[in-house]
Amino acid sequence: MKKIFSKEMLINKFSFYLLAFFPFIKTPIINTVKKNKIVNHYHKKNYSFFTRIILRIFWGYYAEITDEKISRSIFFDVCLKDQIDSNEYVEFYYQQNNLFKIYDKNWFISNLPFKEANPIFDKTIEFIKRQKFDPKNIYLIQIGSCSGRDIEFLKFNCPQINYISTDISDTILNFQKNKYNDNDIKYFKCYADKIDECISFYKIQDKKIIIFAHGSIHLIPPFGVRSFFDKISKYNDLTIISLQTINKYFIKNSSTNDFYMPGNNFLFSYKYDMLAKEFNLHIIENKNIDLWKESENKSKATIKNLFIATTVKNN
Repeated sequence: MKKIFSKEMLINKFSFYLLAFFPFIKTPIINTVKKNKIVNHYHKKNYSFFTRIILRIFWGYYAEITDEKISRSIFFDVCLKDQIDSNEYVEFYYQQNNLFKIYDKNWFISNLPFKEANPIFDKTIEFIKRQKFDPKNIYLIQIGSCSGRDIEFLKFNCPQINYISTDISDTILNFQKNKYNDNDIKYFKCYADKIDECISFYKIQDKKIIIFAHGSIHLIPPFGVRSFFDKISKYNDLTIISLQTINKYFIKNSSTNDFYMPGNNFLFSYKYDMLAKEFNLHIIENKNIDLWKESENKSKATIKNLFIATTVKNN
């Protein structure tokens, strides 16, 4: 029999009420989170015991927020409060992710080539080349495009289709426009759970849509990810190709009804197959990639999940 609430969920709820009803605690906790944000601590192995407790309280609180304005205000306050933060964030990823240089090389300390650790690119290119549609009627929309490196690489390999880059920050989108100076790429500012606004703006409801999500859905809080899946399920010909980080121990745990688990740096582990089934998406592939099994870090909890699903029946 599955538990209604796991220990992790109870911690989340306790954390939420603690910070919601004792706001004088929230400010110093948020300040601690700011000092440990991902740009400053990329692939950091360990936090101090005290910092881990503070971070766990914050992520539990953040996970339970259902008010869109509060959730987004906190994210911006920690990550993108001003233009300096936004530029630091996007420049970091731009420097780290030149795919033309790192594609065949080992990825960080995982002992896997980048392309094996991140198969979303090969899968997307293969999917595009398989299509029998007029390329002019195929639109790839990237959710959370950040530095624009992903679209740069995909467009080089599949230049015939249309590309739309989305992100939540004008600074980030302007960074891309200035870096690439590519008038064929369209841009749209939106959150993932507002992707319907992007699709409506470009009037592509009846086109073949590919949602490309590389390390972006795992940044969406639970209330937003369900809204996102609900909205993309409404289109007749939409395929989502996603690669996100997940916690391997959470994914293997089938004793609860939890569909998510919060982690550090605004990263959530989601059971994407559960979301697909809830919103009637047809799963094409759902594969976990253990980045560390052949390395000295084989006990690490972080792995990747390749998830491909479609609204098209009998795909």
